[in-house]
Amino acid sequence: MTTSHLHAPFAVQVSPQGHEGIAVQLARDVGADLTGMQDAWWMPAVQVPGETLEGRPLSRVFLGERALPHSIMVNHQGERFANEALPYDQLGKIMREVDPRTDTLPNATAWLIFDHNYWTKFGIFGITPGGPVPDYIHRADTLAGLAAQIGVDEVGLLRTVDRFNPEAGRGRDPHFDRGGTLFDRYFGAFYPRLSKKSPDALFPAATAKARMVIAKAIGPIVSTLAARAAKKNDPERLRSLVVGPMTKIVRPVLKSPRSSVLGPVNTPPYYALKVEASALGTVGGPKTDAHGHALNTDGKVIPGLYAAGNAGGAPTKGFYGGAGGTISLGLVFGYLAGQEAARRQNVS
Repeated sequence: MTTSHLHAPFAVQVSPQGHEGIAVQLARDVGADLTGMQDAWWMPAVQVPGETLEGRPLSRVFLGERALPHSIMVNHQGERFANEALPYDQLGKIMREVDPRTDTLPNATAWLIFDHNYWTKFGIFGITPGGPVPDYIHRADTLAGLAAQIGVDEVGLLRTVDRFNPEAGRGRDPHFDRGGTLFDRYFGAFYPRLSKKSPDALFPAATAKARMVIAKAIGPIVSTLAARAAKKNDPERLRSLVVGPMTKIVRPVLKSPRSSVLGPVNTPPYYALKVEASALGTVGGPKTDAHGHALNTDGKVIPGLYAAGNAGGAPTKGFYGGAGGTISLGLVFGYLAGQEAARRQNVS
């Protein structure tokens, strides 16, 4: 079904077992009119060897790591193809674009290319900055050597880096406007209070370790407080626990400059991480009316069949308003469908 509707299978999965299109198949078998089958909730992903869920390889979603400075993403031709800091659904969709000349997905497999500056400042996937490099990350003393390791066009990669570096050093990206939006800069390296004297800037490895210790210490306390508030059905209490601290964390991002996500890739050794196009789930499903009734190809209600959320064709037609957006669709239209089903039951 992925091949039929989305051109090709996904090389890696970020959703657990059970996301196999059963709802779509059941609806199709009773004549439902399917909609949104060409869309998905797109997500770039990284498969870390050995990581599984329920006996099946499960990849990690790839978010803030690609927005940090001293990095770029390239395809097999060694060329950048998008603003690396885009929201995940937008970047994931670009990675699944079909080249009409070759009928292929040229960006479905990409590489995050970064230098030693990046590694010593940020690490990746919880690895302490400057820590041991895992086997799934390629490493070479030169960009040419790195290109040879990962099968990327050497000339293309060198040309891309040569074009990127001078502008990135000035905090600019004339090619894809990376850093041009507030969302781009949300995951950037920005230390608003102490700037270059921040512990994160001066001692990244020690600061990362300390942050992990603190998180482990206060995590259970925060969870306990949130659980108590939830049991009391006290949304205002929950909001006070979450919104206040989050506001203090996020507000400084409003002042974050483009340089927080841009920096030249020019300090050897160089590293490469394989990134694959994937999806949190698909969008397609039976077309419904405002009450959640599934409709057939003639636009008529299929008696007794309702659909909502990711089991139905999303009313937003693949537009993704942000994390949790699909949950709201399930809640709202599931509620409406439940009301309608109960009403019809009472009538009959």
